[in-house]
Amino acid sequence: MPTATTANQTLGRVFTTALLLTASVEQAEAAILDGIRALDPGRLSDDTLFLEAIGAAVAPQRNGPRLSEDLSRASAILPAQLRSVPQLPVNLRHCFVLRILAGLPSEACAQLLNLEARFVEEAAGRAAQLLAGINCGAN
Repeated sequence: MPTATTANQTLGRVFTTALLLTASVEQAEAAILDGIRALDPGRLSDDTLFLEAIGAAVAPQRNGPRLSEDLSRASAILPAQLRSVPQLPVNLRHCFVLRILAGLPSEACAQLLNLEARFVEEAAGRAAQLLAGINCGAN
């Protein structure tokens, strides 16, 4: 049985990932709720909640334009080293967050994003280059 600490850590990981994917607090919360609704009680685990929530976070209806207030709110609650991630273009951001930050295999990222695994790797690398430029410019 999971402890309260474990549950809080899992929800923190899921929320942070959904926030990075959506660049919106409201959309991240909605993705988590959608992920919870999609859970099969017979297969409940930290991994299934994570996968359901990030699947909801990258759904096409969540990828519309963001207001500057959305980005500001998202950045304000993220750790300092992740605050530039929401500034990335959505396709690069999704690949970077799932492949690099979440550590999912290229094939899993490709399946979630409906892309080719090769594109996931290229986009994650391009995102890393852009982030390096953003972070160098901030100093």
